[in-house]
Amino acid sequence: FAAAEVVVLPYNTLLSPEARKSIGLSVRNALIVVDEAHNIPETLRSISSCQLSLPVAEAALSQLTAYTQKYSDRLAGKNLSYLGQIRKILTAMIKYLKRPPAKCGSMVDNGGSFDTKKEMIAAVELMFKLKLDNMNLFSILKYLEKSRLSQKLLGFVNQSACCTEGFTTTGEEKSEFMSKH
Repeated sequence: FAAAEVVVLPYNTLLSPEARKSIGLSVRNALIVVDEAHNIPETLRSISSCQLSLPVAEAALSQLTAYTQKYSDRLAGKNLSYLGQIRKILTAMIKYLKRPPAKCGSMVDNGGSFDTKKEMIAAVELMFKLKLDNMNLFSILKYLEKSRLSQKLLGFVNQSACCTEGFTTTGEEKSEFMSKH
């Protein structure tokens, strides 16, 4: 008999090959038991879609810009080109998210102010609306995965925040009045 191993995890981790790969989980020759399987369709919809808000897009652009400015002299031309393309995408998305909401009957009037509605749009349609249909998103995605840019930006932002909030790069407090938490 082979040793048995029980793994408990959320649906999105089980159903996403990228998530399984990131935690080193293989489902080959595995017996999978799913509790409350009626939730699977909603989970599949959520892992195959994403949401983007204006504050998130603006923060991403700000972080990318600061990172590029700090390390531009150390980065190869190809990396700078990819960072420029990502910046162009973020800038176009921010412009799109800041556009005035369309005047339509589906908007809710709350005493003179209108609540914006959520919009579901296919990635290809969004790229055409943003006039970015000439960009090779697969190439950019491959760059993002290979360069691990998101991890680098997270480390860069954490280090920047640490140093500007009164901590040294080793995490020690510069002032006895500052809290690390």
